[in-house]
Amino acid sequence: MRLFLRAQLSAAWLIVCSIHTYAQNIGTSFDVQGDCNNAQRALLDTFVTETLDLADTALAGIGNFDNDEIIRENLLTYFGAKKTKANQPINTVRNVLDDVQNFLRGNRAAFGGNKPRLYCSSKWWQQRQPSDAAQDINGQPIPDQTIRDLFPTQLGVINGKQQYAYWSDDYKTYLITDDQHGQFYCDQTDNLAVTDDSSNVDPHALILCPSSFQLQVGTHPPRTNALGSTRPTDGQNLNDLQPRTLTFFHEVIHVVRGNQNTQRVGKNPLEYYGCPMALEAGSKDAAYSRKNPDNYVFFTLSYWFWQHRKYADDGSLMDPAGSDRGTKYNFPDCRANPETVPP
Repeated sequence: MRLFLRAQLSAAWLIVCSIHTYAQNIGTSFDVQGDCNNAQRALLDTFVTETLDLADTALAGIGNFDNDEIIRENLLTYFGAKKTKANQPINTVRNVLDDVQNFLRGNRAAFGGNKPRLYCSSKWWQQRQPSDAAQDINGQPIPDQTIRDLFPTQLGVINGKQQYAYWSDDYKTYLITDDQHGQFYCDQTDNLAVTDDSSNVDPHALILCPSSFQLQVGTHPPRTNALGSTRPTDGQNLNDLQPRTLTFFHEVIHVVRGNQNTQRVGKNPLEYYGCPMALEAGSKDAAYSRKNPDNYVFFTLSYWFWQHRKYADDGSLMDPAGSDRGTKYNFPDCRANPETVPP
C-alpha cells in the first residue's frame, strides 16, 4: 500500500512551520521529577506542543474524511481502516487521539487518579543485594528478614536470566527483573523510554531516558531537532524524519490507554516498533495496529507532512485531486523503495 499520492511540484518544496501555540506545558499533565534538568524540562514543553499539533492535525483530517483522499489512504495504510456502516475502526483511531489531546490539555476527569510522574532517568530504582535487609511499605527495615527471604523463588537465575532486586524510595516497593550485566533500563544503549503502570507503582510512572532527548541513539535512526525542522527530499524514508517528540508521543499513548491495551500481551514482539513495522501491522494485523503506539505516531507524522506542504512560488496548497499533476513528487515513505503510483 502506498503512503501518499504523488502530486505536482512546480517549485522548491518547503515545510511551513506553523506549529500551533498551546498554553499547556509538561506540568499540565505530568508531575515532573527532580531528575529532569532545566534543558530537559524546556524540551518536554516542546514535546507537548508538537504532540498536540500532530494529534490536532490528524483529527482535523479524520473530521474531513469524505473530502480528504490522503487521510483516507493513511487510515487504510496504518490501520486497515475503511469507512463502514458502524465506522468502528476509524472511531477507534479518533478516540485514541482524543485521549492524547484531553490528557495533555489537563482534562484529568477522563483518566482519574493522580498525575503520573515523569522521570528523566531510571536512577530512582536502586539495585539491592539479596542479603540486604528487607524494607516494608513504609521503607522501614523488616526485623530479621532479607530480600531473599521476601522473594525466595524470584531471585537468582530463572529461565537462563539472572534476576535482580531493585528498590524505589519514591514508591516504597521492590522490582524484580533481569538486566544486562548490572545495567538497569536507561543504562542500556538502545533504550529510550518506558511506562510503568503496574499496580505497585501509583501514581504511574513514565521514564524518558536521557537518550530520548538526544538526536542519535545506538542503532535507532537519527532524529530531527524538532517537528518540521528538516525538509524532506523526494521519496525520503519517513524513519529519517522523526522528531524527538515521537518517543514522548508513543509513551503518552501507553499512559492514557494502559500497557495492557497497547501491547500484544504474551506475544512476540510485544509491540511493533518503527515505521516499516507499523506499516506491516496495518496490513497484516489491523486489529492490533489500532492499539500499537507507533502506528499512531507515524500516521500523524505522515499526515502532518502532507498538510504542511506548500508551493514555494505562490504559497498555494497542492491539490492531490488536480487534473494537471505535472512532475510527480514522492512524499516521505516508510520504505526504502516506495512503489511507483501512476497519476
